[in-house]
Amino acid sequence: MASVFPQEILKRAFLCNAAAVIVCHNHPSGAVEPSSEDKDVTKAIKRACEALDISLLDDIILGEGRYYSFADGKNL
Repeated sequence: MASVFPQEILKRAFLCNAAAVIVCHNHPSGAVEPSSEDKDVTKAIKRACEALDISLLDDIILGEGRYYSFADGKNL
């Protein structure tokens, strides 16, 4: 499992004065259902976005020709 730091993800968005972001990552296993860690990281990213007044539009997981959208899954 890779370490994820919301501040690193949002650094460029903040420096570019972004109003919104969409983040995504892949699951090399091909499974696209979010793990509990995925859910925790998405919540942390959302909190960081709120603190910076940036909208988190979606967090997308990619795997073997499929995807999972936190926005579509109502997990945002």
